[in-house]
Amino acid sequence: MKIHKKIIFLMFLFFLPNLAKAGFVYPFKEISKSDCRFQSFDTLSADCKKDLPILHTADYKKYKDDYNYRRVYTVLWWATYDYGWDTWYGSHQWVDIATSEWTPVYAIWDWVIRIAWEMTGRWKEISIEHIVNGRKIYSNYAHLSKIWVVSWQNIKAWDLIWKVGHTWNSYGNHLHFQIDLDTSSLHPYYPTKLTCNQPVWNPMDLVNKWYCRDDLLAKTVDPLAFLETNWAIITKTQNNDQIIAENKKQVAKTKIAQINLLSRADIQKMEVENFLKNYKIDFSINKLYTNLAVWDSLKLTVNITDRFGKTYNWVTPDYINFALTNSNLSVFPQKVLILENWKRDIVFNALKKWTTSVNIKIWSTTIKKIDFFIFWKSDVIYGTKAWIWWDKWISIWDKNSSKIVIYKDNYKLIWVPYSGKYTLTSKNKNILFCLKQPKTTDEINSVMAKKCSAEDYKDSIVFGINDTLQWIFYYDYKVIWSDKAYIESVQNWKTNAILWEKKLEISFAKDVNNGNPYYNEIYRFLQAWIVENKSKNYFLTDTSLTQADAISFIWNTLYYSLDKENKKVKPNNDKIRQIKLSIFTLRSENNDKFKNITRIQFFNLIYKYLIFVKHDSESIKYLDLNADLRKKVWNIFDTNNTWKDKFGSRYFQPDKEITRGEAVYILSRVK
Repeated sequence: MKIHKKIIFLMFLFFLPNLAKAGFVYPFKEISKSDCRFQSFDTLSADCKKDLPILHTADYKKYKDDYNYRRVYTVLWWATYDYGWDTWYGSHQWVDIATSEWTPVYAIWDWVIRIAWEMTGRWKEISIEHIVNGRKIYSNYAHLSKIWVVSWQNIKAWDLIWKVGHTWNSYGNHLHFQIDLDTSSLHPYYPTKLTCNQPVWNPMDLVNKWYCRDDLLAKTVDPLAFLETNWAIITKTQNNDQIIAENKKQVAKTKIAQINLLSRADIQKMEVENFLKNYKIDFSINKLYTNLAVWDSLKLTVNITDRFGKTYNWVTPDYINFALTNSNLSVFPQKVLILENWKRDIVFNALKKWTTSVNIKIWSTTIKKIDFFIFWKSDVIYGTKAWIWWDKWISIWDKNSSKIVIYKDNYKLIWVPYSGKYTLTSKNKNILFCLKQPKTTDEINSVMAKKCSAEDYKDSIVFGINDTLQWIFYYDYKVIWSDKAYIESVQNWKTNAILWEKKLEISFAKDVNNGNPYYNEIYRFLQAWIVENKSKNYFLTDTSLTQADAISFIWNTLYYSLDKENKKVKPNNDKIRQIKLSIFTLRSENNDKFKNITRIQFFNLIYKYLIFVKHDSESIKYLDLNADLRKKVWNIFDTNNTWKDKFGSRYFQPDKEITRGEAVYILSRVK
C-alpha cells in the first residue's frame, strides 16, 4: 500500500508542470475595440469590447501591414518605438498592448507579488515572481491606472491585480507586459550603467538605438513567445550563453526590416485621422474676441463629443498641443492628453505688443488656428481695413440689415479702443443707410427688426467707436433701382482712403413680372418704398394682406404724400395737417401680423385715412354692396378703374380676403 502511494506521489510530481501549463493565461480576458479605446473601459457597451486577439510570433510578418493588429500590439519585443514591429532593430524589452483605460488586467500565473508600486518613468508597476520549469521568472506589468494588490501578496492565475492606465507614450492607454529571467537581480529588468557599458539615460535612445542588446537578450524573453509556448522556451539548465543563443534564434525567426513597415508616425497619423472621424473637437473662449491688452489673459476650453453628441471624458490618441508662432503670448498647459469632467481649460497670457498665432494640433494634424492681436491700453490705433456683412444678391427696395467691423491689418478691432471716424457710403449715392444703435446684446434682434422711417435713411453715415456695440457697427440699408450693380464702401473720414468695398447684385421681386396684372403698380410702390417685399426677393403678390401689412402700406403712403407735399413750391398746409392727423390716429388701429383682412376692411381704412376730400356718388353699381358703400367706393373706383378680375364690373366681393397685389392696386387708385 505504501509503495502504491509513493508511485502516485511521484507521478503527481512528474505531471505537475504539464498541469500548470494547462492553466497559463494571457493578461487580458477582453479589451476594447480600437475605435472605442479612447474612453473608459467601464463605460463601454458590449459592442465596443472584444476578446484579446492572440498574436503568434510566427504571424509577425503576416500581420505587419494589418492596421487592426498593429493598433492592439503597438510595439513588439526587440523593436523600436519608431516602427513598433521592426524586431531585431531595437531594444524594446516589453510588448505593448493597447486598450481602454481601466481595462482589467489579470495575473498570468500563480505565486507571489514582489513589487507593486509607482516607479519613475513607468508610472504604476507590478512584478510577480513565478516558478517555471524549476527556475524563477518574473512577469511585469507597467503604466497602470490602479493597483489592487500589495508586495509579497500571494496571487493566483486570473486574479484581478490592476487596470490599464496611460503615459506619455503616444499610443495612449496600454499595458507594458514583460517577462524577466532570474539572470537579473532587478525586476522589472531595465538596463542601467551597472548592467551594460553604454550611456542609456534616455529611454527613447535606449530602445531606438539598440543599446544593451546582449544584456537584454540574456535577461528577458519575448513575452508573446513565452505565452504561446506555455513557457517551453525557458528551462532550468539554460546558462546565459544558451539563453542569448535561443533568443537570437527567436528574433531571427521574427525579424522584420524597417523598410518593410509602416512607421509608428504613419500608424499614429492614421490613428488620429480615425479619431477625428469619430469625435468632434470644439474650442470655446470666455470672451467674444482674441484681442488682448498686454498682461490680460484669455481662457480657451477644449470640448470633445462623439458622433452621437455624447461628451467625451478620457484620453485622446495623442496630445492636443498649442504651438506659438512667437513669444508674445504664453500658454498653459502647452499640451493636453486627458479631458477631465468633459473639458480642459487652457489659459493664454499676453506678454508683448503686436500679433501672434496659436496652431492647435493633435499629432501632426492642425485642427484650429487662433490669431491674437496684442496691444498696450495706451495705444492710439486707427483702422486700416473694414469688413461689411451682407448677402451678395438683394432685391431692390428691400430693407436689409448689416454690420461692419474695423480691422488693423488682418485683425478685427473687437474690444480694441480704436480711434478715428469712418464713412459708410455708396459709390454712386444709390444706397441709403439707417443707423441702428442697440445698447446691449439683448437688444440687437429687436432693434434690427424695427423699421427706419424714410427720413432716417441717409446717403452716407459718419461713425466712430461710440456708435458701435462691442466694437461692431449695426445699420439698415435700402437700394434705389438701377440696372447696374452697387458698390458700398467704408472710408477714412479725413483721407477718403477706402477701407473696404463690396459689390451688390440687385434684382427685382422674383415673383413680379410683366405678366402680373399689378406689375406697374407694384413696381411704382416698391420704388417709392410705400410697400416692401414680404420675404427676401419675393413680394408674394397673391398672398393675403395682414392687418400689420395694411397699416404699414397706409402709413408709408401717408409719409410719401407728406414728403411730396412738403417739396412743392406752395405746399397745401391744410392737407399737411390732415396727413399728420391721419398718421397720429392710425396708431390706434389693430395691426395683428397674423390676421388677414378683407377687401371692404382695407377699403374702409383707406377711406378713413387717405381720402381727405370725399365725393360720395354712385358710379359703378356693385351688386354685392349697399347703396352707402357704393357711393363711398366711387372715391376710388369708377367704370374705367376697377378690379382686374372677371367679376370686376359687377361685384366688389367685400368679404373676400384682399391680396397684397390687390392692396397695392387699390392704393394706386386713390385720387
